[in-house]
Amino acid sequence: MENPSNLPYWTQDVMGLDLDYTSEEWKALGEMGINDAEEFMATLLQELENLSL
Repeated sequence: MENPSNLPYWTQDVMGLDLDYTSEEWKALGEMGINDAEEFMATLLQELENLSL
């Protein structure tokens, strides 16, 4: 990511695209403290690998 400080805003944009989220989910996103793009992507990829689709 070119500018890691934009990661929280990008995440909010993606989450808000379908307008299908609860206030608890939105609050949890704000409390995640996302500020490290590499750490975030590693966690995201691990979560995707854990999904059973």
